[in-house]
Amino acid sequence: MYILLDIGGTSTRVASSKNLKTIAKIEKFPTEKNFTPGIEKVHMSIKKIAQDNKITAIVLGIAGIHDKKAGKILASPNLHSWVNKPIVANLKKTYHCPVFLENDTDLGGLGEAVFGAGKKYTIVGYYAIGTGLGGVRIVNKRIDISSQGFEPGHQIIKPDGKKWPPCGQVGCLESLVSGTAFYKNYGIQPENCKNKKIWNDFSKYLAQGIINALVLWSPDIFIIGGGFSERSRLFLNQTKEYVKKNLLVFKSLPIIKSKLGDKAGLYGGLHFLKTRKI
Repeated sequence: MYILLDIGGTSTRVASSKNLKTIAKIEKFPTEKNFTPGIEKVHMSIKKIAQDNKITAIVLGIAGIHDKKAGKILASPNLHSWVNKPIVANLKKTYHCPVFLENDTDLGGLGEAVFGAGKKYTIVGYYAIGTGLGGVRIVNKRIDISSQGFEPGHQIIKPDGKKWPPCGQVGCLESLVSGTAFYKNYGIQPENCKNKKIWNDFSKYLAQGIINALVLWSPDIFIIGGGFSERSRLFLNQTKEYVKKNLLVFKSLPIIKSKLGDKAGLYGGLHFLKTRKI
């Protein structure tokens, strides 16, 4: 049995697969911000799902910048207590199997590229908009190589903007386009907002962030995932119009919502393990 973990800023998902072709069971619960009770909840879910089955390998997607050799995250804007904790060592000690640490958005993008909205395309650009904003470039059904990972949420969009406490940057995309920023900037939760002006401003900033990714990554398709994809009817059409109006050096390409929703990271983990020698 294989275990797939997806620890995001808001929710944690634990799933299993017997054959790396399908996902059998999924457990979902609010992410615990403190490491010790958080990892205990993860263990409880793994034991509930695995029961008496031997675990062959685990892949863990978690938000932040990673040190994969040490099996730790070095920085995570929304999971401060998990930083520098022995996450991989903890899981290896308990289950005596290989444990792979990856960025949660990277696995989400991989899931969409292999099983979801991007499966017919070679180069996929992906943004996950939820508590924060992450992104990744997928090439030939693999997470593109990088020196320190992909963090498009922290590109500077508004140089005269406010300092964003989670990362310390000024006017970054995440400070303008994310669940946390939405409430701080507009004083309302996105699920309760019907104000067209607010969504228009949101769309403009998102479009700028997408344009920057398009000219740098040059993908065949761009996919919007994360929790905000469920509200895409409120901003996606405006976003595409702004991209079309302001991106003049490239021809237009599809910009669409995720097909896998909150299961994208689990499906990405499924494919990730399938391509590894275990």
